[in-house]
Amino acid sequence: MTMATGLTADRSMDPISTQSLVIVSYNMHGFHQGTPALQELLEQNSTPDIILVQQHWLTPANLCKFDDLFPDYFSFGCSAMTNRVQSGILFGRPYGGVMSLIRNMLRTITETVCCRERYTVIRVANYLIVNVYLSCVGTPDRLLICEDIIAEIQSWRIKYSMCDCIVAGDLNCNLDSGDQAAALISGFIRSSSLSRCDHLFPSDTLATYINPHLNQRSYIDYMLTSAPDSLLVFDVLDPDLNFSDHLPLCAIFKLHDSAIESSKDGSPVDSAMARVHKRLRWDKGDRTSYYSYTSVLESMICMCDTVADSFRGSVNRGTVFC
Repeated sequence: MTMATGLTADRSMDPISTQSLVIVSYNMHGFHQGTPALQELLEQNSTPDIILVQQHWLTPANLCKFDDLFPDYFSFGCSAMTNRVQSGILFGRPYGGVMSLIRNMLRTITETVCCRERYTVIRVANYLIVNVYLSCVGTPDRLLICEDIIAEIQSWRIKYSMCDCIVAGDLNCNLDSGDQAAALISGFIRSSSLSRCDHLFPSDTLATYINPHLNQRSYIDYMLTSAPDSLLVFDVLDPDLNFSDHLPLCAIFKLHDSAIESSKDGSPVDSAMARVHKRLRWDKGDRTSYYSYTSVLESMICMCDTVADSFRGSVNRGTVFC
């Protein structure tokens, strides 16, 4: 496997000791097709702290396979086939599904936020991490689906505005193309002040999706971040055993000092936040000062009421004002 610089170091130590967070994003193209590449990655002394996978294709009853195969991680995600399973006998090929795997040693600074069919949201220390799988070309109402997902991600960003944001996954479009979905996502990137990791750390890799049987290849998997200064390394990996038609992405981010201290003293995840946003509470305000400052406006308010009443009376009498 061709590894990202910095990921080849001994990762048997916990991320708190190394003060870094290793994140891998990978479209498995099926659970059994993708697990060899992930197992190879785990055997190379390069253990990722967070693994974001898309298209695992598992039914709800089989999601436990992640816990069985990756006992050092706890999983957070869902199946895209819930409705299909509930509707009757399965037929056709499996599809979809997203799952986020987080190392057990990070549990004290992790919060599971939201899980949907096409994305998950977790918070680890000072990072809000979104694992997303957007619809591909030919999907009915593709743009509407993408708009809804982007709107929901933006709402979570607003709610967790104190966190730096990382969005990773299969966007199913080349952001440098003229595709309508690419324009939509690029607008989201600009409005959310996100940076593309592949721009921050350019590489010679021209494609993350490679299908030699169909003679297709394109760059459709991305990592985005609102904290470019915290990104230490980014690269596209090339596993020796890879039965998926996608290549994994790897990034290393600097862990915030407050998260390190929080982990050491065992305090909850909320104390890992470096920035505190305060809000005004009207029920806790100084009422005496409020009435003192607003009382001077009382005479003006009465005058405005008098003028308004006079105007309404003139209009009712049919008076025309020039």
